[in-house]
Amino acid sequence: MTGEFKETPIGKIPKEWNVFELKEIANVKYGKAIPKKGGEIPVIGSSGIYAWTDRPLVEFPTLVIGRKGTAGAVHLVEVPSWPSDTTFYLEFKKDIDIKYLYYHMSFFKLSGTHAQTTLPSLKREFLEHYYVIYPPLPEQKKIAEILSTIDKAIEKTDALIHHYQQLKNALMQRLFTEGIGHTKFKPSPLGQIPAEWDVVKIGDIIEFAQYGLSIKMYDEGQYPIVKMDSIINGKVMPVNLKYVDLDEETFNKFKLEKGDILVNRTNSYELVGKTGIFMLEGDYVFASYLIRLRPKKDIVDSAFLTYYLILSQDRLRQIATRGVSQANINATNLKKFLVPLPPLDEQKKIAQILMTIDNKIEAEIKTKEELEKLKLGMMDKLLTGKVRVKVGEKSG
Repeated sequence: MTGEFKETPIGKIPKEWNVFELKEIANVKYGKAIPKKGGEIPVIGSSGIYAWTDRPLVEFPTLVIGRKGTAGAVHLVEVPSWPSDTTFYLEFKKDIDIKYLYYHMSFFKLSGTHAQTTLPSLKREFLEHYYVIYPPLPEQKKIAEILSTIDKAIEKTDALIHHYQQLKNALMQRLFTEGIGHTKFKPSPLGQIPAEWDVVKIGDIIEFAQYGLSIKMYDEGQYPIVKMDSIINGKVMPVNLKYVDLDEETFNKFKLEKGDILVNRTNSYELVGKTGIFMLEGDYVFASYLIRLRPKKDIVDSAFLTYYLILSQDRLRQIATRGVSQANINATNLKKFLVPLPPLDEQKKIAQILMTIDNKIEAEIKTKEELEKLKLGMMDKLLTGKVRVKVGEKSG
């Protein structure tokens, strides 16, 4: 390893590395229409596995590349498979580590040009002329091993996130029907609930329900305005923000306070009713596709009510008016929506249990984000030879 670099059509690489067009490494083949559904062989489309069939089109490990739809998406397939007719697959004719090539094509991304249809499309000749940086085979394997180690850590983190989410969902179902430590239950309009609980309308436990501001938004301005895409995992987050300029009276009317609950009142049917609690520091207002609920703090805990509305999104959809492409929940119907009402101290205990799990989920999501940043940085360094690997050492 001399540390010297040379110029290539795709930038500087180590002197002893090569660059090939993909057609020099593999034959680019068209996938085929699925013969019939049912079986144990995965059918790979441009977005990944979408069906199963009874016999493979490809017996060998390959990369399947989206041709239409998600054009340019790359999928590593190490088992017999059936690439669909919206994809290409590779039939290798030169020694190359398939995982190395997968990481290379994932980092140096392909893109589709627009065909005559409405779907983006990738042409075979474009793919055949794709440049591949080609280190010696032992280095390819080592690079792939290092990046695979990071991927395994990401997969473990994903599994933990899934586990905690499943646990949270199960606890929500149990806590909002059985409560904590109850032995006596009664029937109610919401099903069986603890005998000490009540069932009330949202309108009875809030100060008010209010539509947000319908006003032109800007990239800069006096006050950040929360939109429906700022509600993430049950919380209002300082993301996807726009800004508005307001007089003092209007600002005071729409200023969000900690503990306010925002419900997405207009969206696709799948997303309408999405709910989040506002707990941010600073001066924020909210946009017109949201309804702000201000809970009566001596009656209901904001976090408890938020979690219940998240659990009840399917029921919230049922009170929505459906249009051609959107659904709408109006404030009048929302105030009639029934919710369980435990004693206030039990509400807070239920919310605290769920917040503890949410904190674990958020910690794992942060870990995953850090691992993904690490992977991206390592791909940039390893795939270009800015950092050279030592062949023969195990990756940690």
